[in-house]
Amino acid sequence: MTFDGLTIQSVAEVGDLIVTIWNDKGKLTLDYVSPALKRVLGYTDEQLKGEVSNWLCLLHPSDHEAMKLDSLTWFPTQVPQAYTRDYRLRTVDGTYRWLREQVTTSSNNDDGTTEYLCILFDISSLKKSEEGLSETKERLELVLEGTRLGMWDWNPQTNDVIFNERWAEMLGYRLEEIEQNLDTWSSKVHPDDLQACFDDIGRHVRGETTFYENIHRMLHKEGHWLYILDRGKIVKYDDHGKPIRFTGTHTDITAQKEAEIKAQKALQIKSQFLANMSHEIRTPLFGILGNLEVLSHSSLDAEQRNLVESIEQSGQNLMVILNDILDFSKLEAGELKIESVATDLSLIVQECRALFQALASKKGLAFTISLAPSMPHYLQLDPVRYKQVVFNLISNAIKFTESGDVNVLIRPVEGTGDHGSLIQEFETRVTDSGPGISAEHQRRIFERFNQADISTTRRFGGSGLGLSISERLATMMGGSIHLDSSVGSGSVFRLVLPLMVCPRPDLAPVQPSATPFPGLQSDLKILVADDNQVNRLLLLRQFQKLGFSIDLVEDGLQAVEQSQIKTYDIIFLDLHMPNLDGISAARQIRTLARGTQPVIIALTANILPETKIQCQQAQMNEYLSKPFKLAALRDLIERYSRRQARA
Repeated sequence: MTFDGLTIQSVAEVGDLIVTIWNDKGKLTLDYVSPALKRVLGYTDEQLKGEVSNWLCLLHPSDHEAMKLDSLTWFPTQVPQAYTRDYRLRTVDGTYRWLREQVTTSSNNDDGTTEYLCILFDISSLKKSEEGLSETKERLELVLEGTRLGMWDWNPQTNDVIFNERWAEMLGYRLEEIEQNLDTWSSKVHPDDLQACFDDIGRHVRGETTFYENIHRMLHKEGHWLYILDRGKIVKYDDHGKPIRFTGTHTDITAQKEAEIKAQKALQIKSQFLANMSHEIRTPLFGILGNLEVLSHSSLDAEQRNLVESIEQSGQNLMVILNDILDFSKLEAGELKIESVATDLSLIVQECRALFQALASKKGLAFTISLAPSMPHYLQLDPVRYKQVVFNLISNAIKFTESGDVNVLIRPVEGTGDHGSLIQEFETRVTDSGPGISAEHQRRIFERFNQADISTTRRFGGSGLGLSISERLATMMGGSIHLDSSVGSGSVFRLVLPLMVCPRPDLAPVQPSATPFPGLQSDLKILVADDNQVNRLLLLRQFQKLGFSIDLVEDGLQAVEQSQIKTYDIIFLDLHMPNLDGISAARQIRTLARGTQPVIIALTANILPETKIQCQQAQMNEYLSKPFKLAALRDLIERYSRRQARA
């Protein structure tokens, strides 16, 4: 068959060209089907050729209306033309294939009939891709609608921006009310936040970050500020590597941010409350424990000494509970930090032995603490927090053990640190012969405000925070605490920490004094400022015990005035004083000092970290927390008296 002089069959028979030829002889019939179409659909000539009704039976039901079921309108006109249409045909296996049909009509036949040449293309893969893209677009639209995200699309070269409806709604506008440009966004960002936005955008443009993210405030149409989480990414560059498409989202996080600000304010109030409580409780404790220590150095008979020791022990127990509460608060606020310094474990062992030997002996318990022979002496750790955990474990073991022994062994954990690893696990094992802990109560003792059972609290007291804090500290140091115990068989607590072995640190040599303390500097000029009358009397007695005479004043203002009248070597300033607090007084003394600056030491019942930072910022030399022992005061004066002597 020829069509406009071309042999269509000869081309279609040898290739993959899909061709049909229809003839309108008063009734539309299919006269020719190319082999390629028969391969696509799986039918024979006999199944396809003939009246148009045969073809319509294969048409997808959804395409009937578009294709015109009436055979007389199957092809829309009798005049020569060309047009294209897409439709689906059912294959022999029941599936459907998408075909794109390009139709050419001609009425040049001698018998006056019209022939229709149809070139078809199998576009099933294309349609599948389009459907996938459509589904993806629909899914994205559903996600955007569900998450209430505002969309923006920005060209950094032209500053043209496309915002979606939700972006405008978030700020109280309709989309047609806003202009599609960068100024629409930047004019609504809080002036204090705008530079940080551009800084974060610049970091992403320079490739320093994988995506842009910033939280800033934006002005709502009604005049209030919203907190917006702004995220985006460059998705297209020009031929010169410059970004030409930057797209992202806006999320309204005002509720979350306001809740966060409220929580921060609550935390600040809590911290201030704890600071005040620390000061209010430690101040009378300083008077109680300090006077008891002074009293213990006087002539006492056996009964009086027992009474003093009993009162002192009660005061120390109160101090432990107070410290537990403060430490727990710092842990919850994320304010407690872990340090890492070269630490001599033998010194810690000596300190534990000195601290707990007498306590164990008083209860008739055998107490041992030792390093395994294979233990290195120097490890990289936080000595303060390590001792806090170990002291708690030993103190509990002695407290709850009525008879027998308490043994502490520090050793390497076998099988760790092999193959040249710098990190090895070390175990501090605390074993006691106490009553043991049932399986039911073993997990509970690590919970905050909890002890093994209520009878424990009645018999031994405590806050129920010690082991909870110890476990948290162990975790922060990268380790863990394990318990092995059963009723009647005692308990074994194991603190396991991954630590680095290190060489002995270089220590600056300490110059020995020419004469023993306090004779070296017994003539030191010392000023002490404290607003509490009991504390002033106690401080006077403590300094007298150490062989010093001191000048006493009642507040920071008097301390500043006295420092201008007389030159002092060391000035002790309580931080909480009327008229002028200790930190402000320290700043004024530093500013007004003529010649050699005095040593300024803070005296405070507030042990929160921020207080220490404030003291450092005021150029105070040292920080002495109340209550303190005479030995701590003596060592502090000795250290600075030697420094003054060398100066």
